[in-house]
Amino acid sequence: MRPLFAEFLGTFFLALVALASGNNSLAVALTLTAVIYGLGYISGGHFNPAVSVAVWMKGNMERSDMLRHIAAQFAGAGAAWLAWLALSAGHGFSPMGLPAELTRVMQSAGFSTGASPSVFRSLTAEFLFTLLPVFVWLHVGTTRRQNANQYFGAAAGAAHFAGLTCASPISGGALNPAVGLALVLSGHTPFWMILIYLVSAAAAGAVAAVLYRILNPND
Repeated sequence: MRPLFAEFLGTFFLALVALASGNNSLAVALTLTAVIYGLGYISGGHFNPAVSVAVWMKGNMERSDMLRHIAAQFAGAGAAWLAWLALSAGHGFSPMGLPAELTRVMQSAGFSTGASPSVFRSLTAEFLFTLLPVFVWLHVGTTRRQNANQYFGAAAGAAHFAGLTCASPISGGALNPAVGLALVLSGHTPFWMILIYLVSAAAAGAVAAVLYRILNPND
């Protein structure tokens, strides 16, 4: 099951970056680089049904494994679409990230709901696109099976670039509370955004560690 979960996660991040970046070719390519470096040692790093079919046709994979890989890849893409809906404007959420009906009630009562950037979207973007580089970092920087590799910096940097490309238009793209502090002190983002950066970083770090343990229970 661990190879299938790795295929699911790798395809999730790949598809999410494609959706959130407007299919920015460099961001998508660097995401693929990062997840292959980060997860390839577990699943083979396919993240594409065409690759799984090719590996099966070459004789390096059983048909049942190929079909399971493809199912995991499509499931990852579906999950990415759901995450993208949370990131996208105009899906029933106000600028503050509140449901539109609740926003109208609050506005009629005299409350302001026009703060920008959106709390909900900013928190979601910072969480997802901090999770990506931290998750990759754990796999290329701490696992014994990839100890002393020569691509540690390249993989982590590629994941960070992809995350910045997607998160910057939504939340400022801190992906790091220390950078977030610099952004708020300089006035690039509102001061309350430091709370978003702190909460999302803590959550992303915790989830990355849990996912790592699921994929590497004996490491």
